[in-house]
Amino acid sequence: SSNAEIQTWIDEYDGITTDDFVSGQNSYISDEEINNWAEWRLNEDLNGDGTVGSAVDDRVAFLESRKAAAAIGATDEWSKMEGVAFNANVPDSLYLAMSRIESAMTDGEDDIDVSLNSCGIVYRMSFGNGWDVTRIDPVISGGPYLSSAQYECDVNNLAGPDNLLVLDDGRLLIGEDTNKHESNMVWLWGEKSEPLEAAGNITVNSVQMRSSASSNSSTWDYNYQAEVDELQTGLTYTALIVVKELDTEEWKGIWWWNDIEDNGEQYEHTFSLEEGCYTILASLYESTDLSTDVKNATVLSDSEVPFVVGSGTCVDGVYTNEVVDSQEDANDRNEDNVPGFGVLLSMMALLGATLFTTRER
Repeated sequence: SSNAEIQTWIDEYDGITTDDFVSGQNSYISDEEINNWAEWRLNEDLNGDGTVGSAVDDRVAFLESRKAAAAIGATDEWSKMEGVAFNANVPDSLYLAMSRIESAMTDGEDDIDVSLNSCGIVYRMSFGNGWDVTRIDPVISGGPYLSSAQYECDVNNLAGPDNLLVLDDGRLLIGEDTNKHESNMVWLWGEKSEPLEAAGNITVNSVQMRSSASSNSSTWDYNYQAEVDELQTGLTYTALIVVKELDTEEWKGIWWWNDIEDNGEQYEHTFSLEEGCYTILASLYESTDLSTDVKNATVLSDSEVPFVVGSGTCVDGVYTNEVVDSQEDANDRNEDNVPGFGVLLSMMALLGATLFTTRER
C-alpha cells in the first residue's frame, strides 16, 4: 500500500466525535474487522465460526498494527512499550523503549521470556534487505533497582525510558517518564568506538631534473613526486617532505602535505638547487597524532631518495666534478651515495622547529 492510499483510509475517520459514541460499539476499526482481515490473509477460520472472513483492503495492518500482527500470529507480550525511533539519515537501526520489563515478558510463557527489569530497557533492531527485522538487542539497560530506596533506580543510569530521538550522527536522545528518579532526565547515548589504528605508506616515486643551470643562473630545477597508499579509512594524514644537502647537513627545502585521506593521492613540487649532493626524505604521520605531540608523533612510513644536482658525482657525500674511472671507486661511490642515519635522527628536531615557526606566524 502506498502512503497516498493509507492517507485516504485515515481520512475516512475524520469528523468522528464523542457524539458518535455508542456503548459496546466502535466508530473506528473493530475487533471483528481485525479478525476478518487476519482470516483473509491466512485463508483460515481463526474464530471457529465456520467461515473465513474477508477484507477489502489492508487498512487494518496500518491503522491497528499491533492487533493485526497479533491476529496473524505475532507476539503481543510487550509490557510498557513506549517510544519507537528511526532516522532516515542513519537508516541501519530502529530503536524501541520499554519503560519496564515485566508481566507477559517475564512470565516464562509463549515467545518472549526475558529477565525482569523495573527500570526499563532501550532495544535496537537492525534492518535486513527488505526493511525486515529478525533480531532485537538491548543496548541500554536501566538499573540497578533497589525496592527499599525512595527512588528505586540508580541515578547514574536509565529509568523509565519513554521518548526517543535518533540524531543525524547516529546518537540517541532518551527522555525518561518515571517516578523512580527524583527528576526525569534526558540521556544522550552513543556507542563507544574503538580508536582507529593508524597505518599507511608513503613513497618518493621520482626525483627528476627539469632544467640545468644556465649562463644567468647557478641553480638547477628539479621535481619530486610522492605518493601514499595502504591508508586507514576514516583517518587524515600529514606528510613532511624535506631536502637536505649531505656535506653541510643543511635543510634546503621543507614542504607540508596536509589533508591526505585517500589511497593513490600524489604530491609533487618543483624546486631549485645549486650543484651538490642531496637526499629527499618523506615521512607520513596521522594528523591528530602529529598535532597533539609533535616530538613523539609516530612515523608511520618514510621514504628516502639520494640524488645529485649537476654533472659531477658524490664521494662520501661531497660533490666533485672529478671523474672516477675504476670499478672499485665506482662501487665505493655508489655505497657512499646512501645517506647515513643522521637524516632520521634530525627529523624530530626539524618537526618541532617548523611547527613552532608556523604557529608563531
